[in-house]
Amino acid sequence: MHKTSNTTLSSLSLDTLQVFASAARSLSFRSAAEQHKVTPTAVSHRMRQLESQLGRSLFERQPRQLRLSSDGQALLAAIDQPLHALQQALQSVFQQTQALTIACTPAFASHWLIPRLADWQQQYPQWDIRIHSQLHLSEPQQGTVDMAIRCSEHNHDGHWLCADRFVAVAAPTLLAQSQPIPALRYDWHNNRLPMPQWTQWQQRSELGNRIDDQLGGHFSDESHAIQAAIAGQGALLVSELLIQQQLQLGLLQPICQQSLPAADWWLVGRAQRSAAERCFQQWLQQQLSQQ
Repeated sequence: MHKTSNTTLSSLSLDTLQVFASAARSLSFRSAAEQHKVTPTAVSHRMRQLESQLGRSLFERQPRQLRLSSDGQALLAAIDQPLHALQQALQSVFQQTQALTIACTPAFASHWLIPRLADWQQQYPQWDIRIHSQLHLSEPQQGTVDMAIRCSEHNHDGHWLCADRFVAVAAPTLLAQSQPIPALRYDWHNNRLPMPQWTQWQQRSELGNRIDDQLGGHFSDESHAIQAAIAGQGALLVSELLIQQQLQLGLLQPICQQSLPAADWWLVGRAQRSAAERCFQQWLQQQLSQQ
């Protein structure tokens, strides 16, 4: 078979070329059939059709042996790498559609979101969560993230999640002592909101004199300050939402019922949300309702 062919790329089936590549690599129609979940007869028939389209013999068929012709070798060399590159590209696109990137602060990621992700993975195994933690959150419209969880006084473009407040807490062992408790502090990175001050809490609380705001460590990261409070190094004025797990486990206890007002939590995303984004919003609301 050696005819002039007017075959164009649009007239060839990508699936047929993939079957040819499998048969050409393994030199076996049976092996190609197993890979593509068809019968060896179907593979043989499709290879005959491909040869007819191209006007070239691609295989040398011998009893119990299959060899590539020179034209078959040339075709395999021409399409093998492009087919592999196409497969890699498709896998990359598929993986991207199966991942959801969530932006939040490092403290929210460490103390609230990550401990609950096992439940998300159990309910929605088809979607991975990628956490993009940063002090200054990216906007979902910028394309680097899909959704952002943030604390703000108002956010008309977002979905309201819950209210919050600042509570003064310390380790139980520290509260059991009679001496004044050092006041822990951390850098405040939210330029949209005022920083909670120990002096405000002391003025409102009957136990304000239990805090010595002249003592205590200062941390650049809120998570480090929470760990220091758990370790009994001082009292901390912190978001109640972030330390819910530590309160439930008894690692931290409120000094009293007095609190300071805090902004609400919001989920911000694009106007048109994907199925994964809608499910994440529902899951987030479900988790918050269980608190």
